[in-house]
Amino acid sequence: TYMFINKVNGKKYIGMTGIKYPSTRKGQHLHNLRNGTHDNRHFQSAFNKYGEDSFEFVVIDWDLTEEQVKEREPELIRLH
Repeated sequence: TYMFINKVNGKKYIGMTGIKYPSTRKGQHLHNLRNGTHDNRHFQSAFNKYGEDSFEFVVIDWDLTEEQVKEREPELIRLH
């Protein structure tokens, strides 16, 4: 589980992946964001508005299931 944090407004995009290396998933997101093709239109809009340097990538926990992420999402947002 990971998140991108908007350092300007504090909003967060939380995601999860089975990919072993966090940098791989981060790179996939950045590739899509830079090309304006990210699936999450709110994330894409914020990226376009604030710029790449306004986002920080943080690994939260690589062992959470999708159900656990959904259950803990408010807590994860609050703690990070």
